[in-house]
Amino acid sequence: MGFPGAAPGAGPDQPWGILGPRFTIASALIDGQYSLWPTATKVVTAEEARAAVRTAKAENADFIKIYSFLLPEAFHALNDEARKVGLRIAGHQPVRIPVREVIAAGMRSYEHMYQMPLATSRDEDALLRRIVNTPIDPANPFAFWAVVAEAEMQASLSHSRSKAADLYDRMARGGTWQSPTLSVLRVHSSPPDTFVNDPRLIYMYKEVRKYWADSIRLIAPTTPEAIAAHRKYLRFRYDMLNAMDQAGVGIIGGTDAGNPFVIPGFAAHDELGLLVEAGLSPMRALQTMTRDAARFLKLDKTMGTATPGKVADLVVLDANPLTNIANTQKIHAVITRGKVITAEQRAKILADVAANAEKPQSQGAVRPACCHVGNQI
Repeated sequence: MGFPGAAPGAGPDQPWGILGPRFTIASALIDGQYSLWPTATKVVTAEEARAAVRTAKAENADFIKIYSFLLPEAFHALNDEARKVGLRIAGHQPVRIPVREVIAAGMRSYEHMYQMPLATSRDEDALLRRIVNTPIDPANPFAFWAVVAEAEMQASLSHSRSKAADLYDRMARGGTWQSPTLSVLRVHSSPPDTFVNDPRLIYMYKEVRKYWADSIRLIAPTTPEAIAAHRKYLRFRYDMLNAMDQAGVGIIGGTDAGNPFVIPGFAAHDELGLLVEAGLSPMRALQTMTRDAARFLKLDKTMGTATPGKVADLVVLDANPLTNIANTQKIHAVITRGKVITAEQRAKILADVAANAEKPQSQGAVRPACCHVGNQI
């Protein structure tokens, strides 16, 4: 989140300091035995989970990042060990554990609103049993993920307002935050060709653009019936997020850059617009990416608001975003650590990025990343 240099205390006049984002670093992704991610740290037993947390602590991770396939034994051991070493847990709701059980355990941030439709459904128990009883094919864990996604979509059709109110109250009282990444949900719910001509794709490597165009066809709806159902489901999740916000659940604006057509930097502006479309006021949307993101990361004493004594990271606009959230894109200048980046300098930076994107990518196609907390604007 924010802008300034990569190294604490580094400045533009120091050879080891570069102008770039400030990072809050997650652990290696910790998941169950049959993860979707080959690079994940896979844990099954309680001891494996505890060892993964100790490794993350030794490697100076700022928080533990978990994923969807963790089983109850491993999750609870991981959560207990994380509490002992002073690390918080964020990431995906483990799909085979009830949401309320995970909230009670103290997970602090939930990404993408995953499992929230299930936890507010009158059919929660039956749908969760279907997920738990579905075997995972080690050669194709995506097939299991498709069952989970279908169960969540079906759960939205049996939504219970009373169960939702109970869930949001538990989240608010427990200090649980939601990072909805509406940009990702919108892309996954739209026909596959919706975003292929986005002019901002000039800033992405050609290999990435091709990968995105190919991979989204495996996810996005294509028939008229499926498109209509996904459009309705997306609106349901927008309304769910608005209800969470009204109930006092903490909301963190995030984008999950790396997912198809979630373009780094630009996606933050898309996300602000979608938060407003979901029902948040422009001020609330802005707060999710500034004040509230800093609060969640426990950095609010030094950043997050324009307050004397805090770091001077500012975006200066030519129009008021409180009257139209799209005005966040009318950038006059960026100020980071006392350095002013003018519109002309930003244009040069973007031109250089576009030119570089036309060169062959040296490290191969980028696979989707997930679950960022905070953004660059």
